[in-house]
Amino acid sequence: MTASLRRGACPSISAPMETGDGLLVRLAPASGQLSPRQLAGIAEAAQRHGSGLLEVTRRGNLQIRGLSSESTEPFADEISTLDISVTSGVPVETGPLGGIDAQEIADPRPLAAEIRARATPLSALLGPKVTVTVDGGGRLHLGALLADVKLTAVHDGWQVAIGGNAATARVLAVLDATKVVDTTLNILQQLAERSRTARARDLPVEHLLSSTPLCSNQPSPVGIFPLKDGSSARGFALAFGQIDSTGLCKFARALNQTAAIRLAPGGGLIVTGLAKEQEATFDSLVARLGFVTRADDRRLSIVACAGAPACRSAWVATRSLAAELASHIKPRHLVHLSGCAKGCARPSAPAVTLTGTPNGCVLEGEAPPDLRAALIALGNRYFVQRESA
Repeated sequence: MTASLRRGACPSISAPMETGDGLLVRLAPASGQLSPRQLAGIAEAAQRHGSGLLEVTRRGNLQIRGLSSESTEPFADEISTLDISVTSGVPVETGPLGGIDAQEIADPRPLAAEIRARATPLSALLGPKVTVTVDGGGRLHLGALLADVKLTAVHDGWQVAIGGNAATARVLAVLDATKVVDTTLNILQQLAERSRTARARDLPVEHLLSSTPLCSNQPSPVGIFPLKDGSSARGFALAFGQIDSTGLCKFARALNQTAAIRLAPGGGLIVTGLAKEQEATFDSLVARLGFVTRADDRRLSIVACAGAPACRSAWVATRSLAAELASHIKPRHLVHLSGCAKGCARPSAPAVTLTGTPNGCVLEGEAPPDLRAALIALGNRYFVQRESA
């Protein structure tokens, strides 16, 4: 088991990534969901072998922080007992409610499975960040996510776009399911033939298709989501995308074993199969644990890295800063708090960013004067004096 020192690599159990707070592992369940037993088991293993800090990322993956070179193997051994099949090869992402969302146009799962299988021979030739998204639509769409190939269900087929999110990607065509797979593989093949650093945004395109812009806003994972079978899913979010293992374990242990948890972009946990008689009690517990339970919660407008003291590279206690900043921010503003110049957790949408440096905090991006003043004042309050790494 080796640790990756290169930023931009995708950390996995077999190849964790070195960060300012130790080694980081990222889990993406192949089924798109976890059982309560599996989620609780991950949380307990994170407590025993890591820092006990877990995150649901902006792309909807689960991260375990603070592992060490000595603890990664026993951590992996514990995870293996939970029978979690994780994704491998070229990342082909679908929405958290793909195939079951009552409002989606088409089920993205068969298309994603075929692309994933056919792209397997190319995976070693492509960069670790090369990604395909297959978006069936619905409330929890993937419009905000950057991807090399973005496939989006529209009423006359699948829209193919490359190198961006729903607002910035270049639209190539609208095709049926058969042709869209071949086109996607052709794009990935072109990248593989160039180099492992090649990305679709750099590919030359002769003809672009004029199309109706799709929504590129990050949908809130919080709320009640109608499903195709007539039931509903209940969505919650981690405050600033992060939680301690004790809180996550309590969340999982409170669910009936027929329930399932789906990870959602934006730090979301979507619960399906929750017993009706459990709903009120569960909602009360989740609120006490500090989860975001309302779509208008201002904490959803703040994206923060791990920060000090968890990360030894950070100059700012970003989590404490985020908690206080929530009372100063308006929902339409997106703020990114980065403890150091590496810019971890940077969102794809335009944001005002406060970055910690050895000489204090700096701001990037457009923001009203009152927000800029609050960010500078609070940033300096949560600035951490330490020796340079």
